Amino acid sequence: MRCGLRVPTDHRSHGLDAHQGARPPPFGTIPPVNAEVPPKKSSRRPRAAATLLALAAVLAALPAPAQDRPAGPDSGSAPPLRLLTWDAGAGTTWTPLYFAVDVDSYVAGAGQVLREVRATRPQARMHALAAHIAEAAPEVAAVQALGRWSVGARSPGLHCGPMRLESDMLAALQHGLRQRGVPYRVAVQATQFALPPMPAQLAPGLRRCVQVTERNVILVRADLPRGRGGWHNPQSGRLDAPALPPTALAPRGTAQLGVWPGGRAWASVDVRWHGRLLRVVTAQLAHLDPFMPHERRFDGELLRAMAGASPLPVALALSSHGSAGPPPDAVYADFLAEGFRDAWTQARPGTGGATCCQAPSMDNAESLLSRRADLVWLRGAVRAVDAALLGAAPLRPDGAGLWPSDHAGVLATLKLEPAPRPAP
Repeated sequence: MRCGLRVPTDHRSHGLDAHQGARPPPFGTIPPVNAEVPPKKSSRRPRAAATLLALAAVLAALPAPAQDRPAGPDSGSAPPLRLLTWDAGAGTTWTPLYFAVDVDSYVAGAGQVLREVRATRPQARMHALAAHIAEAAPEVAAVQALGRWSVGARSPGLHCGPMRLESDMLAALQHGLRQRGVPYRVAVQATQFALPPMPAQLAPGLRRCVQVTERNVILVRADLPRGRGGWHNPQSGRLDAPALPPTALAPRGTAQLGVWPGGRAWASVDVRWHGRLLRVVTAQLAHLDPFMPHERRFDGELLRAMAGASPLPVALALSSHGSAGPPPDAVYADFLAEGFRDAWTQARPGTGGATCCQAPSMDNAESLLSRRADLVWLRGAVRAVDAALLGAAPLRPDGAGLWPSDHAGVLATLKLEPAPRPAP
């Protein structure tokens, strides 16, 4: 399996799905029962410096089109731009798949994962997210971990029948926004992982195939004032290593054993706002893996290199899977050390702002939010003037319903500053 970083893909047409052509995540095989699993090793560090330099050169070569250049310092003050970041919540920890050790436990685990997802009512949760987004009406919304599940019949053995779409969190979110009269367009989306059909035991004697894709997206208001707001230059790429497509591993229509969710993708778009430009980047960093403890720091290193190479001011809208503290974790400290500004602490110094995490089942009656894991990092001529949390109340006011996500959303109100004049 190759290890490396994917060069960003440039999609120039508005509305083009930025995840087209992206490779799925790494796949592996289940070790035999009682087999000793050796620790994973990463080959990323020896290549990191060269890879980051190459990526920086590519990104630096992508300036905004001439007609979209920010206005000069004398153009007047632009109104604030509201940016939302929200991890939508997968509805499962995927643990039954990660810890499967043989065929039976894998098939049972796939069924358990789907039952967990169903119990969180993803379609209803996305309508709740839509209600929060419509009320706040940010110009830009970055949403991570949007799942798309399909289910099909499975004959004895591993043959899958036609797959039927069961739930699509992105489609449900868009539908909820349209119902509320607040139009958004998908400016860019990136596939984090796309698992092929897996054999699943949903109940005794109920054999099925299940399939899932997870995406990160950036939504932009479709009703921005003409000539004063818009977007262009959607980009996407991977934080992790690409892998072989599933068709190289098994015939089409065959359920696959030994595949598991994994993969991290970033997406970005340049937002034009009253004569100024802001590059918005979204990503979901790695979970802490005891076999690969440095993966989250590698992810942060890549994102900082991208921001540093940008000719525009940058807002990184991240689900960090970490903690801003106190005390802050190493990834948060890395961003501070390289001069990035945390929008929450800039706008609301000394306040909590916890965004993580409710129970994976999202049915806890009392809030369990205890750490600030969802962040907006700023670099360049942009500053935060306000910040707020969304989704801190469950779907039903009596506390007996589901939370919209296991994360709260962060709404940052940003002021785009004029670009500094060059020195005489």
